[in-house]
Parts: sequence; C-alpha cells; structure tokens
Amino acid sequence: MGTQKHKNIMVTLGHRDTRIPWEHGDMEITRVPFILTSLCCVHISSMFQRLTRQCLTLVKSLAGDDDVKARMGTAGIAPLIVLAMNNHKQSASLAATASACMAAITLRSPANSKSLIEAGAAEAILETMKTHQNDTIVQKQCSWAIRNIVSRDRSLNNTFLSLGAEELLQEALKRHGSNCEYDIKSALRDLECEVELIERWTGKGGALN
Repeated sequence: MGTQKHKNIMVTLGHRDTRIPWEHGDMEITRVPFILTSLCCVHISSMFQRLTRQCLTLVKSLAGDDDVKARMGTAGIAPLIVLAMNNHKQSASLAATASACMAAITLRSPANSKSLIEAGAAEAILETMKTHQNDTIVQKQCSWAIRNIVSRDRSLNNTFLSLGAEELLQEALKRHGSNCEYDIKSALRDLECEVELIERWTGKGGALN
C-alpha cells in the first residue's frame, strides 16, 4: 500500500508545473529528501526502480528553479541521489536519470556540486560509466554531470582525475564517436584535460542576401 501511495505522489507531482511556488503547494520542498529516503532502498525490483526513477525525475524538474535547487541542496538531497545511483547501478535507464538529476542540481550551483562530491558522486558516476560503457545515453548524461559539477569549481577536478575520469571519457569518445562527442569533450574541457574542440559553426562575416 505504501509503495503504491508513493508512486501516486510521484506521478501527480511529476506532472505539476515547476513554476508553482512550492512553499505554498501540496508538499514543502524540504520533504523531498524524506521521500527519496523511502525510495532509495536496496530493493532492486522493477517496482522500486520505477519509483526511484520517478522521484529523481521530479527532483530534476524542480531543479529548474535556482531557489528551489538551493533549498533542496540545503535539505540534503545530494547523498540521496548518489545512494539511488549506487543502489540501482545495474539499470541503465535509472543510471542515466540519476546522472541527469546530478547535472540539473549542480547547474550554476557550486554548493550542490561540493555536496555531491562529498557524498561520493565522482565514484558513483565513473563506476556507472564503466558498468554501462556501451550505452550512449548513459555516457552522455554522465559527461554532463561531470561537466556541471566542476564547471564553477575547478578545485573539484582532481577528485575526478584521480579516479581515472580522463581515461574513461577518452575511451567513451572512441567508443561512441559523434553520438556524444560534444558532451564528452565538454566534460574533458572543464576538467582541464587536453582536448580538440571542433567549432560547430563559423560565420564568414559576409552580407546576407
């Protein structure tokens, strides 16, 4: 019964407009970590994976608001996202969702980036890349998670680099090529690794006819 109730909550909230002021809505934002706690358990059944994915999708959606994103970070969302990724690391779709969630909560948020690193996000992301090395979507989402985590705090670079991030990203680049070239190279660039960036478009400066 409790599982079905949580599922209904996630589905309902997932369809809500993220612009709604959550402090006056049906659920205060500070309650999201408690929902994640109930979902991020060791169960690996398809039901629990679906519930966890719905919760992560909700958090990603809410993170579109910078103020809400900051309050989620303060409420302790970071370690719970890492826990969700680790508990369901064999699921490629959930791994991609968790990575996208990390990318969302760290966009323009050095504080959330630091919290994720302290919670073991670097290890979780790189292990996910190894586990799902043939999955283009996972490689792409993990690359964006890395990029957003370090983009505003380069002091976090060494955590990834010391764990072999550069080698994993280069291998992913060879394996997946143009399918996620831009994403992987963006991560390598922000990790301050040597990378050849290709200009997507070059204007000639001529008159338009």
